[in-house]
Amino acid sequence: MIQTHPETKIILVSVVEQADLSHPAFRYLGDVNEVLRARLLINHFYFLDAAFLPYRQMSYFVQTHVPKWFGVSRTSRSDYKGTDMDTTHSFYLPSGALVDRDLIAPPEKLNAGSQKQIQSDGGPWHPPTYWHALNNPLETEYTKRLVDVAKKHCVEVIFVRLPFYKSPRHMYDEAFYQSTAPVLDAQQLSQDPRSFSDSGHFNRHGIDQVGPWLWSSLSPYLDTLAKNAPCGK
Repeated sequence: MIQTHPETKIILVSVVEQADLSHPAFRYLGDVNEVLRARLLINHFYFLDAAFLPYRQMSYFVQTHVPKWFGVSRTSRSDYKGTDMDTTHSFYLPSGALVDRDLIAPPEKLNAGSQKQIQSDGGPWHPPTYWHALNNPLETEYTKRLVDVAKKHCVEVIFVRLPFYKSPRHMYDEAFYQSTAPVLDAQQLSQDPRSFSDSGHFNRHGIDQVGPWLWSSLSPYLDTLAKNAPCGK
C-alpha cells in the first residue's frame, strides 16, 4: 500500500490478543518469496507452508483457465457490493445471512461470551516466560517490522483497540505497543450492553459511540498532518 499509494500518511492497526501462530491464510496469500524466506523462528508452519506452494500454484493455474469449475469469475459478480459498501449498517452476506447491526444481544449471552473470551485469552496479560517469548515472536516481530517500514516512508502507525464486552483492563501487552507507536484504547466503551450485537462486536449503537471517540482521539495527529510538519517531526 505504501508503495502504490504515496498519499498514505497514517495507518491504523487493530490491537487484539497476541497471536502465537501464523495465520492459516498466509500460505494462500503470501508471495512465493515471502513464504520461502519466512524465518523458522517466527513461522512454526514453515515446512508445511513451503510444501503447499506447488499445489497452490497448480491450483491457481487451473482456476485461472476454468474459473467456473470453482464458482469464481473473471468479472464482477452481481452480488458484489463494491468498495462503497458501509458495513456499519445492517447488510446481507452473499450467502443470504443477515448481519444485523441493530441487534442488542441479551445480557446473559453477552456475559457468557465475555467470560469465554477472557478464559480463552488467559485473563489479563502477563509477561511471558522466556521459552514462550522465544517460541511465539510472531505478533511483536511483524508489528515492529510494519512500523519500521512505515517510518521509512514518513507514515505514522497508530494502534487502535476496540474491546469486547466487559473486557478487563490490561488484556494485551500495552507496554510493548506504547513503546512502538501511539495507542488509542476504547476500553471505556466495553461496559454498555446496549452497544453489542454479540460479545465481540459493536452494534449500531456502539458504532455511534466509537465514531466520535475515534475522531476526537485522532484529531491531534490529523492536526499535525494539516500543518504539513516535516517527516519525523
